[in-house]
Amino acid sequence: MGLEEMETEVSIRSATPNDALHIGRLTLASAEEFLPALFGPRIAHALGRLAAGRGTLFSHEHAWVAETGGAVAGMLLGYTGREKASQDPRTGAALFMALGPGILARLGRLMAARTAVSFVAPREFYLSNVAVYPEFQGRGIGALLIGHARRQAAREGAQAIVLDVETDNDGAVRLYGRLGFRSDGKKREIEVSGGRRCRRFFFFRMTLALGAGRTSGSRS
Repeated sequence: MGLEEMETEVSIRSATPNDALHIGRLTLASAEEFLPALFGPRIAHALGRLAAGRGTLFSHEHAWVAETGGAVAGMLLGYTGREKASQDPRTGAALFMALGPGILARLGRLMAARTAVSFVAPREFYLSNVAVYPEFQGRGIGALLIGHARRQAAREGAQAIVLDVETDNDGAVRLYGRLGFRSDGKKREIEVSGGRRCRRFFFFRMTLALGAGRTSGSRS
């Protein structure tokens, strides 16, 4: 089935607060080992809480959901570099409130992670998280969501879409490559330690050039 046929069966819409549970679950699914290692075991609760609210980088305001047959099948979370710069402080404060004082012990690794993978230039659109529920995978829904993000990024005047993908996520790396993203070939390492355990995660930065971009517009 081609993308045009898929688009007749799958609709993509801006997320609402009612989608918070799905946004939280799918955001976690997009990095199911990395996010808990970085933020701790309460991150699932925190993601749902932030998704329901406004003004943070995990808010439903930055998400789109794919539906088919009346069911949510997948989700994409993304934002511009300008939005990231303005909402980073509030996102940190909201995570502190949702995760509790325990996050203080993780500040060092959070800052290291931010330095390693999350820089976004003002005229870039950052594709933060994309995930599709297992029962809907293999139908091209992820590609449709990314295509929607590409159009949205162009409307907002972005010159490129950027993302960070774990180097061992072969399926995602291949998908992004087929959609025109190119890796810089540099592995970025984030070391996450907790107690006696130390884990290392490696990421590629991948970029899709959009050209000069156009005048910003409203989200669809």
